[in-house]
Amino acid sequence: MTWQFIGSAYLIAGQYQKAVEAFRERIRLSPKTNLSRGFLIAALGHLGEVDEARRVWAELKEINPTYRISEHVGRLPFRDPADAERIRVGFAMAVPE
Repeated sequence: MTWQFIGSAYLIAGQYQKAVEAFRERIRLSPKTNLSRGFLIAALGHLGEVDEARRVWAELKEINPTYRISEHVGRLPFRDPADAERIRVGFAMAVPE
């Protein structure tokens, strides 16, 4: 779970490449995670890596066919709404929900 928190911090800080690396490590350690994949897609979207984001999206949909980033982010306790919006925007750059 530590890698999820590290990746989230990088994502919120706009350090998208570092976020990608952290989320990939989290996925390696916990292959069925959907939150890390959703946040990985957002980071990849911000980096313009749309093809890779869509590949990860296909994996995520196999794990959780009803996954929606808006529902997942909506349940998280962000202090600043702009942080949640950064995740939604990055995700939308790669995968229309």
